[in-house]
Amino acid sequence: MRLILLLTALTFMAIDANAQADWVRQHYTKSEHMVPMRDGTQLFTSIYVPKDDSRTYPILFQRTPYGVGPYGEGVKPSLGP
Repeated sequence: MRLILLLTALTFMAIDANAQADWVRQHYTKSEHMVPMRDGTQLFTSIYVPKDDSRTYPILFQRTPYGVGPYGEGVKPSLGP
């Protein structure tokens, strides 16, 4: 099991960042929204929805107090571990 995890991690590290961004662009639709909280604060949120709608997917939710750049609906960062 550890070997599989190591090989998976090495595979992700070996893939060029541009190739990862292209893969994300091909497989996900990105949208950006300001989500209102009950105290009136609005939180910037990037949403990635799989383009493949032939099955359901789990939700991955990640919050950070830091930036989530690159910004812009047409700009895709690499997703993954």
